Amino acid sequence: MNARLIKAWQDLHSSYYFIPGLMALGACVLAYITSHIDQSLEIELTKNLGFFYTNTAESARVILSTIAGSMISVAAVTFSITMVAVTSAAGQYGPRLIGNFMRDRGNQFTLGMFTSTFIYCLLILRVVRTGAGDGGDIVDFVPNVSLLVGIGLTLLSVAVMIFFIHHIPETLNVGNITGNVGRQLRRDLEMLYPEGLGEGPQNDDPDTSALEPESAIQIKARAEGYIQAVNDDALMALAKKHNAVVSMEYRPGDFVTKGNSLMSVWTEADIDETAITKFRNGFAMGQERTAHQNVLFLADELVEILARALSPGINDPFTAINCINWFHSAVKAVMRGTPP
Repeated sequence: MNARLIKAWQDLHSSYYFIPGLMALGACVLAYITSHIDQSLEIELTKNLGFFYTNTAESARVILSTIAGSMISVAAVTFSITMVAVTSAAGQYGPRLIGNFMRDRGNQFTLGMFTSTFIYCLLILRVVRTGAGDGGDIVDFVPNVSLLVGIGLTLLSVAVMIFFIHHIPETLNVGNITGNVGRQLRRDLEMLYPEGLGEGPQNDDPDTSALEPESAIQIKARAEGYIQAVNDDALMALAKKHNAVVSMEYRPGDFVTKGNSLMSVWTEADIDETAITKFRNGFAMGQERTAHQNVLFLADELVEILARALSPGINDPFTAINCINWFHSAVKAVMRGTPP
């Protein structure tokens, strides 16, 4: 996989349009299925819905219009509250924490729930028909099953709204913020330095004395920015294919300018421009540092929260102590691990 695809996948996860977009697409599919069920069922069968049965198209239109209008209004308020929360947290705890709030699944799901309910009701509203009367060919069509699903989505949206009202204050709690960053830092360190990794065979280090810098093929960057993703598996596969030794000059989080050497490659055989492009595609760059493959970025987030907590304007030593406790957890994870 190209490293740019890894970066694109990370960007999708930290966006407010990916999950809501998938849920909106699901609402379109659900509207098609339920409307097809309504058109296939006999009218007498739909009367068995009892309390949820609607006998006039005008009543169904009013219910769907009310749901659609209220859902889009609640979605707008939800988005406004989320932006205020993100702005407040960025100003108090540091702008590098914005990505953490953007990746919050609760906020993404809440926005997606309201927008998908709105889209569903809007699509069902289109199939509601009022009869022509006076012997006309067009008769009333009331999608009772679709209307029942719309009411169910509305009740679920109300439950999601209650969850969201509880979730936002929890998200802004500094203890939860430092805890989320600290746990992610510890997990990433445990992946880099796992316990019980085992020992390799002795005296198995390759002879690198003949690898002179002048004989290396320099893979240079064609763009500039922060390295956000490195496809380790693809680079290892290319090194094996060309029987090459690869020295990476930069790691995720480093800033690279155009023309800088991303890596040095030593191989007995010449490699063509296609192979050089594949080596270069093992790196993906962007305009900012991210937490993906970069444990130092997570450590910097804790340092920033700690430094702001000790500033004279805030003077919150307990938050600073909380950050130090999570650093303690991260250091223990490193000490328990085995250096690869």
